Amino acid sequence: MNRQEVFNRVYQHLLAQNAYSLGADDGGAVCAYRGAGGLQCAVGCLIKDEYYSWELEGQGAWHPDVLRALDLSLGCSITSGECRMLEALQSVHDNDPVDIWPASLARIAQLRGLTVPEITNAA
Repeated sequence: MNRQEVFNRVYQHLLAQNAYSLGADDGGAVCAYRGAGGLQCAVGCLIKDEYYSWELEGQGAWHPDVLRALDLSLGCSITSGECRMLEALQSVHDNDPVDIWPASLARIAQLRGLTVPEITNAA
């Protein structure tokens, strides 16, 4: 899977979901790879169920366990450039208001020389 394909999948997923993926910790709700109601974050949507573990929660995209889950799920190794893109996508999910996600994601595409895909019904 190339960088454009990864971006497309995350873009489609986040805009179809249109909601934060939240879990709970001692301080309240936090963003989660797998959240309540089956929601998934920008990186979580790339990790297949068989490679997901609750131990990934709280770990960034650079964490070896997250990278391993991504590598197994995507069938290829994540490069450092792709990992930086995943961190940017995760930041949109974690920090930006949902209503500006389309603009934030378009900005990531522009900065990385990618195209914004058309919205489909597939998440």
